[in-house]
Amino acid sequence: MWVALAVGNGLYFSFSVFLVPLVEEFHWSRGLTAGAQSVSTIGPWFGGVVHDVMGTYRVVFLASVGFCALGSTCFWLARRRVP
Repeated sequence: MWVALAVGNGLYFSFSVFLVPLVEEFHWSRGLTAGAQSVSTIGPWFGGVVHDVMGTYRVVFLASVGFCALGSTCFWLARRRVP
């Protein structure tokens, strides 16, 4: 567990090292890349608030539906033929 915690915190606090390679690789702007990292840090807090309001069953159900929809969309986009 401590190894996972150390790796996770290491990746979080060393984001500035990976910012330029991410921007160059995906051709994103610096603001978009930093914004994506910011959203990823807000996500767990938002999930906790939603869990407190809706309860475990509804959150797990909605997450399952969302992941299935996302997976189906990715599968559909991967199978699309682009001329």
